[in-house]
Amino acid sequence: MGSPKGVVYLVGAGPGDPSLITVRGVDCLKQAEVVVYDRLAHPSLLAYVPAKAQRIYVGKAAGAHTLSQPAISRLLTRYAKHGKRVVRLKGGDPWLFGRGAEEALVLAKARVRFEIVPGVTSAFAVPAYVGIPITLRDEASAVTVATGHEDPTKQTQAVDWEALGRSEGTLIVLMGVGQLPQIVAALRRGGKPASTPCAVIMWGTWAKQRVATGTLATIERRCRQAKVAAPAIIIIGEVVKYRRWLDWYAKRPLAGRKILVTRPQSRGGSLNQQLAALGAEVYQVPTIELELLHDARIKTALRRLDRYDWLLLTSVEGAERLLVLLRELRIDVRRLSHLKFGAIGPKTAEQLQQAGVRPDVVPATFQQEGLLSALRRVGWRGKRVLLLRAAEARDLLPEGLRKLGARVDVVPLYRAKPPAHLRGQLQAVLSNGSVDLVTFTSSGCVEQFWQALPPGLRHRARRWRAASIGPITSQAVRARHVPVAIEARQATIESLVEAIVRYCRKRGRE
Repeated sequence: MGSPKGVVYLVGAGPGDPSLITVRGVDCLKQAEVVVYDRLAHPSLLAYVPAKAQRIYVGKAAGAHTLSQPAISRLLTRYAKHGKRVVRLKGGDPWLFGRGAEEALVLAKARVRFEIVPGVTSAFAVPAYVGIPITLRDEASAVTVATGHEDPTKQTQAVDWEALGRSEGTLIVLMGVGQLPQIVAALRRGGKPASTPCAVIMWGTWAKQRVATGTLATIERRCRQAKVAAPAIIIIGEVVKYRRWLDWYAKRPLAGRKILVTRPQSRGGSLNQQLAALGAEVYQVPTIELELLHDARIKTALRRLDRYDWLLLTSVEGAERLLVLLRELRIDVRRLSHLKFGAIGPKTAEQLQQAGVRPDVVPATFQQEGLLSALRRVGWRGKRVLLLRAAEARDLLPEGLRKLGARVDVVPLYRAKPPAHLRGQLQAVLSNGSVDLVTFTSSGCVEQFWQALPPGLRHRARRWRAASIGPITSQAVRARHVPVAIEARQATIESLVEAIVRYCRKRGRE
């Protein structure tokens, strides 16, 4: 029997939109040591996977299989028997035409532990994303889901299409667009009227979603006109006609936009959520991760806070780390009462205020230049300043304060470094040129993005549109000869999102 620690999680990734994965699915990804994933699983889901985990792509397309099905099953078995926590990440729900049961049977016969994590099936989610209700009290009280992955003209069929042509309710066909002419003909032979409404949806719930609608008599021509091809699902029934009133997804301001977020994993959530809520398809590929420093200078400085007059923080991460260290070192917050605080922006200030510390200075411009300008009004001659920041931060602020007469101790709390697998993730997302915007929230993100960018993709950089959080970040982008299409009016995530919406609305009118 395999290792008792070895286990395979058969996880449904959902239909495409990464926000539709289940909470249990995310938990499995976060614990994975090996991830075996399909082409219909959104690349952003790999951001949940630990950096040290092994990623194995086994995507299948018509006529192009990375690995055969038996080879995939052997792969899962082998890693589990070596004691690994394996996630088999499959598009949609692996229990519905996803071959999940086949893989589970192989694992059961090999006496390998496994768990089924159902996913949101494309059969139900994709119609919802184009405004088609699969049931409606006055139109459809039954739903039939069939696979179209077989030829309806063959002698022995698993699906009786002519019988389905006589059935009532909504018919949903997965993996059937390649056989659409034969399916339509069989349904009509069974008695389904030529006037029956029909829709074919390609890449449902993705930003590249494309829809063709018509009737059984016209749908083949409409698909050719709209260039709809696999992967797609077919919906047949009177419910299709309600799309004209219920197509909510296409009305969101960023619908159809594909946006790459390069912000660190710990900070990407707010930007991701705001963009996704406005309809964007978000690809999260953090270009930096923060490594906490444990230099003895940090503890020495914090234990001698009585020596300082001012404490300055230039990031939310710095404020968070300060509060953690104070707790770890058992330093009573009352020992900070003599200090004056400067915070680079409102988010940093909010972090301090959670611990009951109200900053004395928060500049109107949220960068080192703005903080230095706001601090110039203070008399600095002989003042002692503790500046807590990132190791690679610019020296503009400490040098400026020293020129004003302050004695500044700079203590790095963390440093930025590129995550493992960064180059591979950028290759996967950018190689097909499908991203509309690349967002940058710091010059560090720009630097690591450019360093990790595969050389074969650098020549495309001028075709990408960059969205920058402020002028310093924009300067770093332009230094790599990448055009900056969007710059936030203030260096905040909210302002960056507003700028992206303004830009996309303007482009939509052009």
